[in-house]
Amino acid sequence: MIELPTVSQHMKLHKITANKSLGQHFLLDSNICNKIVSVAPNSITGKVVLEVGPGPGG
Repeated sequence: MIELPTVSQHMKLHKITANKSLGQHFLLDSNICNKIVSVAPNSITGKVVLEVGPGPGG
């Protein structure tokens, strides 16, 4: 099975950077993502949460 590059590796390979003055930010640290999920309100427990966005370079 081919291992896909991480978002961080893909961004470095293609010289993609976030323009923070335009509000562009990439969440690359899975520990931070897990921390956000752990403090989410109980009302979303057991539900699917989907973020829709263009992704890097979109």
